[in-house]
Formats: sequence, structure tokens, C-alpha cells
Amino acid sequence: MSKKLQGNGMWESSRMMLPEHREQIIRHKQEMNLQPKPLLDEQKLDELSRQLFAAVAVKLEVTVTVFDRYGNQTVKGRIEKVDPLLKRAKISNQHSGAWIELIDILHIASAESPADM
Repeated sequence: MSKKLQGNGMWESSRMMLPEHREQIIRHKQEMNLQPKPLLDEQKLDELSRQLFAAVAVKLEVTVTVFDRYGNQTVKGRIEKVDPLLKRAKISNQHSGAWIELIDILHIASAESPADM
């Protein structure tokens, strides 16, 4: 019997890989590492809401942990405004600004900690 037909010989003997196959392999590996979104209880959501609006009112420098399926992201800056209609908040630092979906916020930590935060 030919070596190509034994075990994984068919793939090992073929050294050519199309770019589409490579992209599909990479995408498959990323999909295997997807994280489910944690469910936050009402108490945690109320706490996040209070912290968010206190940070806007006092213009605090905050670190926001944002859910991402490939690994949570942290964004540092000041929360400039909250858009309740579109359910998002704008956070800006010296270099850039970004809109963050309110539903994706997992944690808010401030560098300064006033009494009302």
C-alpha cells in the first residue's frame, strides 16, 4: 500500500496550502477559544450604572473592562458622555476616543476613588 494512504500521509505528503485553507484554519482555532458572555445580576448592573454616571459627573479617569468573545479588553480614559437611546458610552483618552456598548461593560474601576463612587 502507498505511504500516502496510511495514517495522515495524504496531508503530510502535500506541502501546498491555499491561502483560503490557511485563513479557515486560523478562524477555526479562534472560534475554539471563544468565551461565553457572563451574565450579570441586577445588583451588579445597578452598581455599574451608578459608577458610570458618577464617572461622567465627576469626570474621573477610569478603567473599563469590556467583554470581547476572544478575551476581555480594558479601555482607560474619561467617560465623556452616555447615550441612553443607543445604549453606549463614549470614553476618551489623550490619543483617541471610542464608543462602548453599555451591555458589554463588565467592570469599572477608577484611579481616584471619591466617596460617591
